[in-house]
Amino acid sequence: HVDEEYCRKTSFGHRIAHGALILGYTSAASTQILHAFDRPMVSVGYDRVRFLKPVYFGDTVTVNYEIVELQMEKERVLSKIEVTNQRGELVAVATHVMQLVD
Repeated sequence: HVDEEYCRKTSFGHRIAHGALILGYTSAASTQILHAFDRPMVSVGYDRVRFLKPVYFGDTVTVNYEIVELQMEKERVLSKIEVTNQRGELVAVATHVMQLVD
């Protein structure tokens, strides 16, 4: 991810962003839903994380974060994450699991 010379020899041709960086952006996006609940929440993890296309240095990514399920018996909130690049291509998807806490 950081060695440009090595990356030129790969099928990507250039350095690409690490998946952990992309997940970091999705984590930041998750904070935007906190106001919708009267209790605090914590992240308990991500399910079905898939990196569909490379994100190159200089790309602009947009995170779409949508609550899709409330599991009130478990006090959990499931959200669908879609990450697109500046060309509108889907580059990553995941389900984020948040836990309501007291």
